[in-house]
Amino acid sequence: MGLFFDETFDDYERKFENGGFLSISGIEIAGDRIKFDKGEILFEDLDLKRYHHYFMVFSKKNPHHHKML
Repeated sequence: MGLFFDETFDDYERKFENGGFLSISGIEIAGDRIKFDKGEILFEDLDLKRYHHYFMVFSKKNPHHHKML
């Protein structure tokens, strides 16, 4: 089972390093930002909040600009 995750991670890492993007749970991670249905957030403005059953990615400048996962 570990080999599957290693290969999957390596594939994602290669795509990202070659200028591609990652798509995880409705969030596209590309270059210097994440993109999702409500727009995009630059990494420098990105913050995470962990709750008991989910976590949230959001803008530090505008916490209402977020994505719950």
